[in-house]
Amino acid sequence: METIRYYERLGLIARPRASGAYRIYPDETVRRLRFIRNAQKLGFTLKEIAQLAGMATTGVTCAEMCARMDDKLTSIDQEIRRLTALRNELAGLIDASPRKGPYTNCKVCESLALA
Repeated sequence: METIRYYERLGLIARPRASGAYRIYPDETVRRLRFIRNAQKLGFTLKEIAQLAGMATTGVTCAEMCARMDDKLTSIDQEIRRLTALRNELAGLIDASPRKGPYTNCKVCESLALA
């Protein structure tokens, strides 16, 4: 429930009307919550999701929406390259470490300036 209230504070969903202690959400809010959840699964940030939701309400074309998805795909590809390089660097440090003796022999520790 706190997540939903957070989305309300961010303006991602409208504040519901209250009926006593209960909050009553319209079907549109349920659809918006699904949209948010699905967009998060695709790696979009809440800021990006707010932009996408805004685009969707302004009659954006499919081409414009797909262009935004292309941008996200490019961003994901860049992040994969960055993480792959990071993984390779760490794997190289592990491979270069003797795995015996004091930590000062460890290439991982040496690269972290612990040795």
